[in-house]
Amino acid sequence: MTDHRKPGQHVRVTLKRLAQVEVVGVEAISDSSGRDFMPHPFGHTQSSRFNGWDGYERYTRELLDRVNHGDLSGLKHWFSDYVTADLRVECVIDTNGEPSRRLMAHRCGDAGYLAIQQPDEDMVDVYSLAPNQLGAAIAGSANLTGPGKRAMITIPDIDRTSPPRRENTGQVSIQVQPANATGSVALSSTEITSFARVQSRWQPARDWGFDRQKKAVVWVRIDGDGEYVYASGYKYLTPVTTRELAQRIDQLISEDVAAIREARGAR
Repeated sequence: MTDHRKPGQHVRVTLKRLAQVEVVGVEAISDSSGRDFMPHPFGHTQSSRFNGWDGYERYTRELLDRVNHGDLSGLKHWFSDYVTADLRVECVIDTNGEPSRRLMAHRCGDAGYLAIQQPDEDMVDVYSLAPNQLGAAIAGSANLTGPGKRAMITIPDIDRTSPPRRENTGQVSIQVQPANATGSVALSSTEITSFARVQSRWQPARDWGFDRQKKAVVWVRIDGDGEYVYASGYKYLTPVTTRELAQRIDQLISEDVAAIREARGAR
């Protein structure tokens, strides 16, 4: 059970730990099921620990045996439910000078899961949770420091015509926009110390990565200040607490649930 209590913030989520597995193990499980890529946003951040192919094959055989017949059976349920998930919530948090924090939650029927890749090592912790707690689980695991002190801010040198993003270089995608929201304080992107995106998805992924055609919730941490979340349209940002972030994520999930019902009703 996790209880996130910070000034102005309170999110309580009940988690049951299922297993811990290396990222290379997630990839092996994915490969064994015939998939072309591992679940997004998990990825390798360190060089391989195997000296050659034989070592990797031996590791894979032993891991899959534990998953299918041994102490890691929880991973089997987690991944099979991922493949047939009703929807999944994917989140990446980039913090200056630190490896990315990668989180993924999904639900399948009455089952819910949260998986977190440790930012300082290629390990993934997998938990089960109630299927209606995905938004709270992601928000509570985002490690927000506290809401920003300004009522409204803009960051004019970030592209606001689409969800802002950091490229693989770690730099913010830039496109100058001259107009600012009325009553806001304009800040420079150099004041951003953390940049995060979360997205709910229900359709099968065609490749590894975020869907740039789909709505996302984006928030930033401002140096010496706190967290701010982009409003719809990405024109300005307002202070955000963990609870408010959970509500924004839940809204994404609700929209996907409505889309699922509409798609099933059209059949």
